[in-house]
Amino acid sequence: MSLTKRASRFKPGDLVYLPANVTLLQFRSPPGDPQRDVEIRELNEHPTLRTAPPIAVASNEKPKHVLVVGYDHTTRRYEVALDGAVWSVYHEDCYRLET
Repeated sequence: MSLTKRASRFKPGDLVYLPANVTLLQFRSPPGDPQRDVEIRELNEHPTLRTAPPIAVASNEKPKHVLVVGYDHTTRRYEVALDGAVWSVYHEDCYRLET
């Protein structure tokens, strides 16, 4: 097992496939913003849980194509553009488009 930071599979600007029934989280701040995890840091002991709570939670009912706008290496979540908003999805829920 490698201890080096794994590079994300997708980069900003990539169009990816998001299957149905994926949990979508929306945060107040983008990844890397210190305000995103300021208030909750002391409450959580596990490092991957040291982020502020989401302001919205949703699930997509149908599969969709989404645009990657960022990647958070700490939580391993992609920030994707979906229906005019930016949502956070777990990296294993995003798939490469078949060409």
